[in-house]
Amino acid sequence: MRLSTGYSTLQILIHWTIAALVVAQLLTGGDMADAFERVRETSSEGEAPATARLHMGIGATILVLVVLRTLARALQGVPPASPASPRWDVLLSRASHTAMYVLLYAVPLAGLSAWLSKSEAVGELHATLKSLLVAVVLLHIAGALFHQFWLRDNLIARMLRSDTR
Repeated sequence: MRLSTGYSTLQILIHWTIAALVVAQLLTGGDMADAFERVRETSSEGEAPATARLHMGIGATILVLVVLRTLARALQGVPPASPASPRWDVLLSRASHTAMYVLLYAVPLAGLSAWLSKSEAVGELHATLKSLLVAVVLLHIAGALFHQFWLRDNLIARMLRSDTR
């Protein structure tokens, strides 16, 4: 595992791709509740609208990318915490990153499980996990802004440009 001051190009690319896909999921997820009900009532997945199929495809893509991101993190490491970070911020950052990884696995897996099992309870779990993911993402964004504008440590630059040559 390498020690660095920034993330690798691969880590940055995967980070921003996942971010864009999560936004796409939030935009296409609205039709899923109706599509899920239709599939549960008819037992026919042919009833799913194109946006529902798109939502499922994006979810599967996110899952694959999170696996790749986890592997890249294990192999390439992550930069150390900013020296300007107070201890509470370092602990909160670790906890929120752990929660984000767990949720980025759990949300698509719960969605897939709900769709395949046609279980309303698992569908509700998927929706709850999605809400938790949104909360953690907002905390993540708030933390990045805290570093950029309060601590002024230019932490965001680590996720904008690679330190690898």
